[in-house]
Amino acid sequence: MNFVREAIYHKIAQEKALNAESIKILEESAKGLNINKYSAYKEMYKNLNLI
Repeated sequence: MNFVREAIYHKIAQEKALNAESIKILEESAKGLNINKYSAYKEMYKNLNLI
């Protein structure tokens, strides 16, 4: 029975690590992409002086 308990604890530990890693990746990607910086392509082009 101990091996079953250890397997369950190991699985829970893996899920916690994955969740922390996923949150970190999402935070970094949101910072890097500046998703909300431009609401439309025209604004972006104006900012880049392409229009």
